[in-house]
Amino acid sequence: AHRFPPGWVIVPDGKVVSLEVESAEFVEAIALGPRIAEVAERLEHQPDLHLTSYHKVRIVTYSHDVGHLTERDEALAREISALVTRG
Repeated sequence: AHRFPPGWVIVPDGKVVSLEVESAEFVEAIALGPRIAEVAERLEHQPDLHLTSYHKVRIVTYSHDVGHLTERDEALAREISALVTRG
């Protein structure tokens, strides 16, 4: 079984995991994009990023090449959680 940091939710089919991040304001939410991009490029595993309201971002990761979650998704989730936790 895959282990993801607190807050990450695996969809019922087990192929996708996501995290909702709420920022204080729009500029903070938008600023998450480039910061997450740096982590994603380093890990060579890019998530989907969705601005779901003016201050909320949904981060979605999956391993589309194999059709299920992998250790790449776990590593990316850990790094993103560390990033958003330290602000």
